[in-house]
Amino acid sequence: ISLLRTPVYSAHPVDYAGVELAPDNRIYNHIDMGERDFSFRILVNEEFIDFEADKFNLKPYVLSFFPSGAGKKTENSIVLDNKNIILSAYKDERNSDLIRLFNSSFENQYVTVSFESEDFDIGFKPFEVKTFVKKEGRLAETGMI
Repeated sequence: ISLLRTPVYSAHPVDYAGVELAPDNRIYNHIDMGERDFSFRILVNEEFIDFEADKFNLKPYVLSFFPSGAGKKTENSIVLDNKNIILSAYKDERNSDLIRLFNSSFENQYVTVSFESEDFDIGFKPFEVKTFVKKEGRLAETGMI
Protein backbone atom coordinates (compact mmCIF):
# COMPACT_ATOMS: atom_id res chain seq x y z
CA ILE A 1 0.00 0.00 0.00
CA SER A 2 1.36 3.39 -0.92
CA LEU A 3 0.93 6.12 1.68
CA LEU A 4 1.90 8.93 -0.68
CA ARG A 5 1.22 9.57 -4.31
CA THR A 6 3.52 11.46 -6.65
CA PRO A 7 1.31 12.60 -9.51
CA VAL A 8 2.49 15.26 -11.90
CA TYR A 9 0.88 18.65 -11.16
CA SER A 10 -0.29 19.22 -14.72
CA ALA A 11 -1.37 15.67 -15.59
CA HIS A 12 -5.04 15.84 -14.68
CA PRO A 13 -6.84 13.17 -16.70
CA VAL A 14 -8.71 14.55 -19.70
CA ASP A 15 -10.84 12.80 -22.26
CA TYR A 16 -8.57 13.14 -25.31
CA ALA A 17 -8.00 9.89 -27.17
CA GLY A 18 -4.34 9.08 -27.68
CA VAL A 19 -2.93 12.13 -25.86
CA GLU A 20 -0.03 11.33 -23.52
CA LEU A 21 -0.50 13.48 -20.42
CA ALA A 22 3.02 13.26 -18.97
CA PRO A 23 5.62 12.08 -21.50
CA ASP A 24 8.69 10.39 -19.95
CA ASN A 25 11.26 12.47 -21.84
CA ARG A 26 10.98 15.67 -19.77
CA ILE A 27 11.07 16.88 -16.13
CA TYR A 28 7.90 17.77 -14.23
CA ASN A 29 7.13 19.07 -10.76
CA HIS A 30 5.44 16.37 -8.69
CA ILE A 31 3.08 16.53 -5.75
CA ASP A 32 4.25 15.07 -2.40
CA MET A 33 7.92 14.75 -3.34
CA GLY A 34 10.32 14.67 -0.41
CA GLU A 35 10.82 12.94 2.90
CA ARG A 36 7.75 12.08 5.03
CA ASP A 37 7.47 10.69 8.56
CA PHE A 38 4.72 8.28 9.62
CA SER A 39 3.73 6.86 12.98
CA PHE A 40 1.75 3.68 13.40
CA ARG A 41 0.05 2.06 16.32
CA ILE A 42 -1.42 -1.43 16.11
CA LEU A 43 -4.22 -2.24 18.54
CA VAL A 44 -5.84 -5.65 18.88
CA ASN A 45 -9.43 -6.06 20.09
CA GLU A 46 -9.67 -2.41 21.08
CA GLU A 47 -13.24 -1.57 22.07
CA PHE A 48 -12.99 2.21 21.69
CA ILE A 49 -10.85 2.35 18.55
CA ASP A 50 -11.90 5.84 17.41
CA PHE A 51 -11.32 7.25 20.89
CA GLU A 52 -7.85 5.66 20.99
CA ALA A 53 -7.09 6.91 17.46
CA ASP A 54 -7.90 10.49 18.49
CA LYS A 55 -5.63 10.17 21.53
CA PHE A 56 -2.78 8.88 19.32
CA ASN A 57 -3.17 11.28 16.38
CA LEU A 58 -4.20 14.55 18.02
CA LYS A 59 -1.18 16.09 19.66
CA PRO A 60 -1.75 17.71 23.07
CA TYR A 61 -1.31 21.45 23.24
CA VAL A 62 -0.70 23.93 25.99
CA LEU A 63 -2.36 27.27 26.54
CA SER A 64 -0.03 29.84 28.02
CA PHE A 65 -1.75 32.25 30.36
CA PHE A 66 -1.19 33.65 33.83
CA PRO A 67 -4.42 34.00 35.83
CA SER A 68 -4.34 36.16 38.93
CA GLY A 69 -6.12 33.55 41.04
CA ALA A 70 -8.80 36.06 42.03
CA GLY A 71 -11.53 34.55 39.85
CA LYS A 72 -13.70 31.53 40.64
CA LYS A 73 -12.71 28.06 39.45
CA THR A 74 -15.06 26.60 36.87
CA GLU A 75 -15.87 22.95 36.31
CA ASN A 76 -15.55 21.03 33.06
CA SER A 77 -17.83 22.45 30.42
CA ILE A 78 -18.83 19.14 28.76
CA VAL A 79 -18.54 15.57 30.07
CA LEU A 80 -19.67 12.45 28.15
CA ASP A 81 -20.20 9.15 29.98
CA ASN A 82 -19.75 6.88 26.92
CA LYS A 83 -16.39 6.52 25.13
CA ASN A 84 -18.13 5.36 21.93
CA ILE A 85 -19.59 8.85 21.57
CA ILE A 86 -17.03 11.42 20.42
CA LEU A 87 -17.37 15.17 20.81
CA SER A 88 -16.19 16.28 17.36
CA ALA A 89 -17.06 19.99 17.58
CA TYR A 90 -17.82 22.64 20.17
CA LYS A 91 -18.53 26.26 19.35
CA ASP A 92 -19.36 29.01 21.79
CA GLU A 93 -21.84 31.29 20.02
CA ARG A 94 -23.09 34.66 21.30
CA ASN A 95 -26.27 33.45 22.99
CA SER A 96 -25.88 29.69 22.61
CA ASP A 97 -23.43 26.80 22.40
CA LEU A 98 -23.15 24.29 19.57
CA ILE A 99 -21.88 20.72 19.98
CA ARG A 100 -21.52 17.89 17.47
CA LEU A 101 -21.45 14.28 18.66
CA PHE A 102 -20.55 11.14 16.72
CA ASN A 103 -21.34 7.49 17.52
CA SER A 104 -18.18 5.60 16.52
CA SER A 105 -19.58 2.09 17.01
CA PHE A 106 -21.55 -0.51 15.09
CA GLU A 107 -24.29 -0.56 17.76
CA ASN A 108 -26.95 1.80 19.11
CA GLN A 109 -25.47 3.88 21.91
CA TYR A 110 -26.78 6.11 24.66
CA VAL A 111 -24.88 8.91 26.33
CA THR A 112 -25.49 11.32 29.17
CA VAL A 113 -24.02 14.70 28.31
CA SER A 114 -23.23 16.82 31.36
CA PHE A 115 -23.18 20.28 29.90
CA GLU A 116 -22.62 23.19 32.30
CA SER A 117 -24.15 21.39 35.31
CA GLU A 118 -27.14 20.07 33.33
CA ASP A 119 -27.57 16.46 32.15
CA PHE A 120 -29.04 15.46 28.79
CA ASP A 121 -29.68 11.85 27.69
CA ILE A 122 -29.21 11.20 23.97
CA GLY A 123 -29.57 8.05 21.86
CA PHE A 124 -27.59 7.29 18.70
CA LYS A 125 -27.86 4.81 15.85
CA PRO A 126 -24.64 3.18 14.58
CA PHE A 127 -22.21 5.81 13.17
CA GLU A 128 -24.78 8.57 13.57
CA VAL A 129 -23.71 12.22 13.81
CA LYS A 130 -25.91 14.71 15.65
CA THR A 131 -25.56 18.44 16.18
CA PHE A 132 -27.14 20.24 19.13
CA VAL A 133 -27.63 23.85 20.18
CA LYS A 134 -27.82 24.67 23.88
CA LYS A 135 -29.73 27.84 24.56
CA GLU A 136 -31.48 29.00 27.72
CA GLY A 137 -30.99 25.66 29.49
CA ARG A 138 -32.38 23.54 26.63
CA LEU A 139 -30.46 21.24 24.30
CA ALA A 140 -32.12 21.04 20.90
CA GLU A 141 -31.03 18.96 17.92
CA THR A 142 -30.33 21.00 14.80
CA GLY A 143 -29.04 20.51 11.26
CA MET A 144 -25.38 20.02 10.44
CA ILE A 145 -25.09 23.51 8.96
